[in-house]
Amino acid sequence: MALPALNWRMLTPVTVTATNTIHTLLDAIYSAGNQSTYADGTTRTGANTAWTWERDRTTFAGVTTAVVGNPPAVGSSMEQRIIVCGHTSAPASALRYHKETTFVASRPLIGVAKSAGSYGVTTNWTSAVASSASSTPFSAGEFSGYCTTGNLGTALYSTLYMYESQEAVAVFATVGTTVHMAFIAGAFVDPLSTNLLDAETDGRVYGLTSIRNVTTGMDPGFLGSTGNSLFYGTAVVLEPNCIFFVPGSSSVSIGKRFNPTSDVFSSFTAANGEIPLVPFQIQYASGQYSGQLREMFLTRASLLSNKLRDGSTDKGYTIGYSSTTASHTLLLKV
Repeated sequence: MALPALNWRMLTPVTVTATNTIHTLLDAIYSAGNQSTYADGTTRTGANTAWTWERDRTTFAGVTTAVVGNPPAVGSSMEQRIIVCGHTSAPASALRYHKETTFVASRPLIGVAKSAGSYGVTTNWTSAVASSASSTPFSAGEFSGYCTTGNLGTALYSTLYMYESQEAVAVFATVGTTVHMAFIAGAFVDPLSTNLLDAETDGRVYGLTSIRNVTTGMDPGFLGSTGNSLFYGTAVVLEPNCIFFVPGSSSVSIGKRFNPTSDVFSSFTAANGEIPLVPFQIQYASGQYSGQLREMFLTRASLLSNKLRDGSTDKGYTIGYSSTTASHTLLLKV
């Protein structure tokens, strides 16, 4: 049984103008996530797609070292939370990662939690420590462990793009015109089943996907199976991530998409001339079926942050590796 359709909305891109550090990036996420209107000028007040974001400026006094995304009170019932964090120097204790690695200064980290408690009262982002397989940055619940989302290196982020829906968010940051930080997190997979071996009690699957820890940016073929891609998890340290909570469990499983494509689809149309939206299917590394991406589709080659229209009808927003060069494209349906 299919879950309710998500409606993806684009927030106004945030230009990064301050001194470029991990703190600046986190502030840009916070600013984007707390705007009063969407990019098309419509208000977010009362919108069932509007997330709220809080930030941590106390764990390391005076700078933002974590931002936490809280979904609107619709849809899922698992109290999910998304956290993005980092600092210019390492915390006192080694962090709990999805895969064993080491802290890298100014590298953004992403994690997802379910049945999550509050943030910043008794715990913070440094509370998820490597010495405990159950530790979390929240006061309760299960946590995925941190994953890499990209690498700033010595370059400067220029623009941050955020898209939100009722149950998931997608965030991309560019260096110049190319994406160098990217993640999608939340309940963005529909298991197409209510069996408790396939889905949580609310019918969802929760997880995240993010690009790897390199300074060269996301690949033009980021919907393929190799390179710096999305939706293709590996068991290799600092490589791309795609992970999901095992339903009913605190453990996570690696996911990847079926039949990764090398095609660009620069002139991709249906026989009637319309631009098609091709569903994505996800499997676990074990080979078991995970589900279908929710209102995210493969479509013809386009650019980051374009709006796709079919005549006078909006179809959605396009995600590419670049804002100036077309290649693999993911469409977030409105």
